[in-house]
Amino acid sequence: MSGPRIATRLFSTSSRALNPSRPTNPSNPNDPLQAVKNAAKAFKADGKIGEKFTEKGSIGGTIEREVGGPFSSKGAIGKQFTEKGAVGSTGQRVAENVEDKAREQQRRRP
Repeated sequence: MSGPRIATRLFSTSSRALNPSRPTNPSNPNDPLQAVKNAAKAFKADGKIGEKFTEKGSIGGTIEREVGGPFSSKGAIGKQFTEKGAVGSTGQRVAENVEDKAREQQRRRP
C-alpha cells in the first residue's frame, strides 16, 4: 500500500494546483491547468456544453422549436442567451478569460 491519498479538487485554483514548478503536458488530463482550459472550452459556444444551448443544440434547439415566441433566439428572452446576448456573451467571455489565464500560467512554467 502506498502513502495516504490526498484529496484534491479537479478545478482547484490554489497555489499548489497552479504551481509553476510542476511540469506541464498538454495531453495529460490530470494536469490542473489543462483541466481548467478544457473546462473553459466546454462552456464556449462551440464547446461540449455551450453548443447544447445554441439554436441547433439539444436545449436551445428544443426551446426554439417547441416554445418559440419570446424564447426563440430572436425573442426578447432567447436573444439574451445567444453568443452576442447579455447572458451568452458573458459566459463566452468568462470561458475565454479562464482559458487565457490557464494558458498564461502554462507559459510561466519552466
